[in-house]
Amino acid sequence: MTKPKTPNSAFPTRRFEGTVSKDEVSVSVAFSAEVNARGELKLVFDPLPHTNETFALRRGLSRGEEVTFWSLNATGPEGESLSSDSFHLTGYSSRTGENGDDLTIQGTCSEVEIVQELSEPSPFPQFRWTFRRFRTFSRLGHPIEGGTLYAGGAAPNPEDGQLITGFIAIQSDQAEVEPEWWTKIEARADHVRRVLSLASGVYLRSYMEDRLEGTTHRLRVFSLSKAPEPFLAPFHFLNLEPIFKSACTSSAEVCARFLELDPALRWLLSPAHYDESRLLGAMTALENIVEQAYPAKEFPLVKRGAFDRFAKAVRALIREHDLPEPVLSKVPELNRASFIDKVQRYVDEHGIVVADFPHGGLEPVIKARNAVVHTGIYFNDEPGEIDIWDHILVARELVIRILLNALEFEGNYFSALHGDEQLRFPSCRRLADKQHHEIPIDDPAGEPRPVVRRSSRESTE
Repeated sequence: MTKPKTPNSAFPTRRFEGTVSKDEVSVSVAFSAEVNARGELKLVFDPLPHTNETFALRRGLSRGEEVTFWSLNATGPEGESLSSDSFHLTGYSSRTGENGDDLTIQGTCSEVEIVQELSEPSPFPQFRWTFRRFRTFSRLGHPIEGGTLYAGGAAPNPEDGQLITGFIAIQSDQAEVEPEWWTKIEARADHVRRVLSLASGVYLRSYMEDRLEGTTHRLRVFSLSKAPEPFLAPFHFLNLEPIFKSACTSSAEVCARFLELDPALRWLLSPAHYDESRLLGAMTALENIVEQAYPAKEFPLVKRGAFDRFAKAVRALIREHDLPEPVLSKVPELNRASFIDKVQRYVDEHGIVVADFPHGGLEPVIKARNAVVHTGIYFNDEPGEIDIWDHILVARELVIRILLNALEFEGNYFSALHGDEQLRFPSCRRLADKQHHEIPIDDPAGEPRPVVRRSSRESTE
């Protein structure tokens, strides 16, 4: 049996010498540094003598307290520089030997920058982010203002799902660029990252950033938590081209609109281990969307003056009947639109198709969400009660359609609500329906149309 090939490091092991410092304390250190195939910074320090300075460094190890950050600055044998303002200890060991006592520290950086000079200059400036769990069939590319944007990703390693697999990169179309170019292309890359996160069913985060200009290569490494597995991705990795193109060509207005929906996107794609958590994630995403669109203070049911007069009379009535004091705190809520009313208004104003949703629309989903919030669990013991999985699919489907609408996307996507069948957006009609008939909402008996279970597409890749 052949041994699996060891993945290449993103930055091979090199020696550095420098200082760890904070306020008046400065400690000379020597260490080796590597950025492995996961995009993780690994530091191995040489032993240190016991001094007042190293004692202060050891004392900086926080256990259950606020993390103490130090500055780490060092240089390599070929002039490479490594710097970070977020170095912190993760442990230390002390040893007594023939040559005296010494101290070995362990630590890492929340963010670090490594700068090195290359032997040959790059013809064009380049920017690159790398991700875990991002996959494409082949490399995607599309021209943007100031250059060309590329994206790609390999199949995840079955032995280690946390290896770096994907990237977004931009190459300038000019040999020299102004500082503003980096700001503009990073904003575009950030928009594409969000859109591809939605498409892939996992919120993509950059573990490394490369900037290449002339002979200077700047590598930034970010310490992040593990990347979760994709979940119910509305686009298949074999056909990301349409939504990738949509992201590359989005107007500034669309980019700004999609950025405002980032909290909802994060909630939709937040990892969860229980179905109740998945339902709450999708519903919280929806609540975030409608609350941003219709803040309670800006969209009351009744104008403030008229409601204040009404509220005064209601409070007087409450006191007259000697009702409990907590009833008074409920009065302001009378002037707030309900969640379902806000959702219906948003759907109507933005033209979101919901005609194919199961009988009852979102009301059963909201009741399920309330049950989870107040009890921590969803029960479906009653005869005919809908399974929580069906509620999850309805909630996620609506949020996905809202996000695609904000992106002004036109094309095909996989609908988990319809058993992974491809629908045409924004009409949300089946591709197989050549005459574009509406998808039936209910069966002839008027009973709720069952939600079709997700297919085994993911398991057969």
